[in-house]
Amino acid sequence: MVNDIQEVQFYLELVVKYFPHLQIRTATPIQAGWSSFVLDINGEYIFRFPRRPEIELLHVHELGLLPELAKWLPVPVPKIEFICPPGDDRPFGFHGYRKIQGVPMTSEALDSSASLATQLGEFLTALHHFPNEIAAQYVPVYTTTTWREQYVEFYEWVREKLFPILDESMRIKVAAFWEDHLKNETSFSFQPALIHRDLCPEDHIYCDPGYQTLTGVIDWEDASIGDPAMDFVGLLGLGGRPFVEKVLSAYQGSLGASFWHRAAFYLDIGPFHELRFALTVQDQVHLQQGLKNVYRRFE
Repeated sequence: MVNDIQEVQFYLELVVKYFPHLQIRTATPIQAGWSSFVLDINGEYIFRFPRRPEIELLHVHELGLLPELAKWLPVPVPKIEFICPPGDDRPFGFHGYRKIQGVPMTSEALDSSASLATQLGEFLTALHHFPNEIAAQYVPVYTTTTWREQYVEFYEWVREKLFPILDESMRIKVAAFWEDHLKNETSFSFQPALIHRDLCPEDHIYCDPGYQTLTGVIDWEDASIGDPAMDFVGLLGLGGRPFVEKVLSAYQGSLGASFWHRAAFYLDIGPFHELRFALTVQDQVHLQQGLKNVYRRFE
């Protein structure tokens, strides 16, 4: 694709070709993110197009998991109505669902409603009690050992790829941060559960315009069996510890004694995820932003 207009046109033509009965009136790109391109069709449907082969595989896992979650969770999740497999005219398969109504959860929502924290606690309780044996049919499964291994590998990547572009004082600070977490046995003391793993309130949690009721949780492609503390990270970033404590007051799951340490670590490594993506796809914008965030965090 040469520009955004051509990219929108390419994806729109695919929807028109394979789902002509939709009678498309409007097509609005609402996300051109790291993983997927997303189109809002008629203000009624969301179509998601994976950008890379590994993301397409995650979408396949998600499509299997969502019907099971819909039967279990107290909050709506996408109900997939349109599925198009990969073919000669498209690099990857794509899918669509009726748009979940509502607005993204923002910091304004935290000030407007005390009930959202309770609803989030109830939602996360249900999610983290979802049967692992069912989830394992659709999502990656981590034990505490393999969960640790992925972060050891991540730190090795940081040392190999990032250290050469960081100054010496920053390398020392970053190394101390990672090694403190990896060498602390309590960092990996938790009961694995099904997690969303990318529960960013401003992107993936929706509520009514008055911020009184949760209306849906979207984008489950990163779901896995892993550390339940991960699902509190976005809430911690948005509302800080006071808001998370309100959510925890309605939460009935097992988080372990090191919960706050683990949640803070996952929040702090956000810039490293951005840098890993940037260097993988050679994106200079994300590279510079990620470096700025690392220096801001560790200076």
